[in-house]
Amino acid sequence: MRQLDRYLAKLVKSQLYGEKADELPDGITVQEIVDIAKKSQMQCILLSALINVDNVSDEMKAAIKPIILRSMTKTSVQIQEMRMLESKFEEAGVMNQPMKGAVLRFVYPSPELREMSDLDILISKDDMDKAVKVLEDCGYTLKESIKHHHIYMKRPFLIVEAHRAMYDKTVDKKQEGYFGGFVRT
Repeated sequence: MRQLDRYLAKLVKSQLYGEKADELPDGITVQEIVDIAKKSQMQCILLSALINVDNVSDEMKAAIKPIILRSMTKTSVQIQEMRMLESKFEEAGVMNQPMKGAVLRFVYPSPELREMSDLDILISKDDMDKAVKVLEDCGYTLKESIKHHHIYMKRPFLIVEAHRAMYDKTVDKKQEGYFGGFVRT
């Protein structure tokens, strides 16, 4: 395992366990970690640990803080949006289930540690037309439809993937068959 990979793992562990991370090793730059954090959508978990490292300059820490704040703000907006959509879907009688990161983020010590670019929601095939109406009424527009979901956007950064199925039947028929509905009998 490369030194950079080991250090990234230490940063993640330190943030998850509320510990102070080891000093930044020679040969690894703050900018490398910032770039990796952005690319992998791990700004909050990696950079929040990094700003507590002793040998990171105050100037670099000051540059990192706004990145963390933007990430935390995005997470807060996504959480509020998901709650609002769940309420609107319920009012409209749309059978739905948030899934993937929208649910998993609450397993983390703090939800902003599980960043994501979109909100994944499983929608009953029978309720998709009602769901589309709810999304449009909430300001979302259809970006594209691919395989087993529609991608809706709402400016400036909200994205909802409205899934008709958990699995694409052309990719995995067994999984699609098992998870094809909301109720297992």
